[in-house]
Amino acid sequence: MTQNWYVVYTKSNAEKKVAMHLAKKGYEAFCPLNCILNHYQDKKKLVFEPMFRNYVFVKTTPNNLKEITKISDDIINLVYWLDEAATIKESEVNDIKDFLNEFKNVRLEKRPVNQATLMHIAELVNVNKTNTQLDTNTIKLSIPSLGFNLLADLAEVPAIMLSSTSVNFNKLMPSF
Repeated sequence: MTQNWYVVYTKSNAEKKVAMHLAKKGYEAFCPLNCILNHYQDKKKLVFEPMFRNYVFVKTTPNNLKEITKISDDIINLVYWLDEAATIKESEVNDIKDFLNEFKNVRLEKRPVNQATLMHIAELVNVNKTNTQLDTNTIKLSIPSLGFNLLADLAEVPAIMLSSTSVNFNKLMPSF
């Protein structure tokens, strides 16, 4: 049977723990972590926080969904959309992984779920990927099935990351 990515809803601040429990049980689990630079008085510290509060992604078959919710007391339920367990495309999970590996201090922006997005080719930079937008200050990755955009400020990105050799996106949409 085909495996899909599903969204597990967790108790607050239990995302990493749930991902660990799922992995120990043999499931492919993904808890996207955002690297944030926090300022504490006169010190700076890198902190890894879950990108999506209360969400962990798990790859499994539909037959195992009931078993998933029983793995940990920190799992509240699966996320449902139109009376079915919400699925995320493999390409969107990979896009999230790539985006968070390339950019730091990423923030979320809500958007309508599965809204069609206008696509354009960017001439500013050779950075291209489906569902990605670039304006002069921000790069945006759209995740339609979750109803979120991931945003990263380009001012915080080293110039070397903007070269065509270090960023491997395929299609780009400039923000207007």
